[in-house]
Amino acid sequence: MRIRYGFGLCLMMSLVMLSCSSPNILVKGKRKELKKQIEQDPIFNAQFTGFALYDPLADSLLVAIQAHHYFTPASNTKLLTLYTSLRVMGDSMPLLHYTMSGDTMIIKGTGYPGTEYAPLPESHQLQEFLLASDKTIAYQDDFMDDAFGPGWSWADFQWYYQPERNAMPLFGNVVVAQGDSLSRQVRMSPPYFTQLLYPMPDTTHPEGMVWRDQTENIFYYNGQPFDHQGYEREIPIHLNASLTRTLLKDLSGKPVLARHQPLEEANWQTLYADIPADSIYHHMMQVSDNFLAEQLLLMAAGVVTDTLQADKAIEYMLKGDLSDLPDRPQWVDGSGLSRYNLNTPASIVQVLHYIYRLKGLDWIKSIFAVGGISGTIKNWYAGPEGTPYVWAKTGSLLNNHCLSGFVQARSGKVYVFSFMNNHFTGSANQPRRSMQRVLEWIYWNG
Repeated sequence: MRIRYGFGLCLMMSLVMLSCSSPNILVKGKRKELKKQIEQDPIFNAQFTGFALYDPLADSLLVAIQAHHYFTPASNTKLLTLYTSLRVMGDSMPLLHYTMSGDTMIIKGTGYPGTEYAPLPESHQLQEFLLASDKTIAYQDDFMDDAFGPGWSWADFQWYYQPERNAMPLFGNVVVAQGDSLSRQVRMSPPYFTQLLYPMPDTTHPEGMVWRDQTENIFYYNGQPFDHQGYEREIPIHLNASLTRTLLKDLSGKPVLARHQPLEEANWQTLYADIPADSIYHHMMQVSDNFLAEQLLLMAAGVVTDTLQADKAIEYMLKGDLSDLPDRPQWVDGSGLSRYNLNTPASIVQVLHYIYRLKGLDWIKSIFAVGGISGTIKNWYAGPEGTPYVWAKTGSLLNNHCLSGFVQARSGKVYVFSFMNNHFTGSANQPRRSMQRVLEWIYWNG
């Protein structure tokens, strides 16, 4: 009798301890309740929705709704680019390769995007490096890819979110057009482009707008591009090696020659960037910077294959660090601009889990956009009790909106999630509201 009583007491204590240590959401009934809430939501039912909820400590997929179906991920693709950058480059980003040949210093780009890029911490490292050399400077262009990624919209060539890709980005690969209401002048930065700006009355463009010709760096403005508040617009530059040499000349104050034939058995050295890598990752993840994402993927390709071609980095990762994803992504660019990209919620949460294991939650909280506070989710997913609880990456294209990241429940438990919403009409605010209700449910019940 004592043995039975002792066994029963131990069993009861074990169950009590298990119930205290296990979050509610691991209870089967709670998971069913969450799944039912999503499956019966009229907004989700009017579109294609996939969802995955993952426990990173238990390494377990808790809730899966079409989690292995493929969706257009849009900028959720940047999660793959972020993980690639962390695995390939980490904290050390190559800014420039250079070698000496007699009295000439030959330089070539690495794809590094931070040179004179205004949103990042101020650095004039490349300018100072070139000024410090007493050699003649020659630029060798080793870019092996296309200016646009596969499936990009050619109609978006002059919009800030789709700058061209190249080996040596300068000034974010955009020109900034500013209309000054005091001087009544249009200023272009870099100043080189001022000579390429012309007035042109054009009823197809709004009055006051500055735009670029599709095939060359000729800029036009319709009327006066300013009002009492002024005017500012970033316009992508049409890139080529000759323009890069011109901008390098203006930056360094020195002539920059063209180098067309690669040196045989050259002893290339690398100049590493002084801008902290985390500041680049942070800006990319906060505002979903397409330029940074594309150039980071090119940089990674250069590191692993010595070839500035994005698909080299993609192939390297899919055969290596990402070879065990539940569903192999169709992955074609760094930013997610292309609708050729396809991914699944199950694979996205796995990538997030890899980032979590590699860098930890504190790093994630410092890099990812924060619900109700910063980045692309500053107006959504605020903490129900005033404390942040969502750190995530959005992904938006017309008729598509995704959200993937980390949610911390009131209990302190952290979950990885991926919502993928495709083929809805109207505003993305409708799926946002539904996702917000789900995430708040996890906060209270997880």
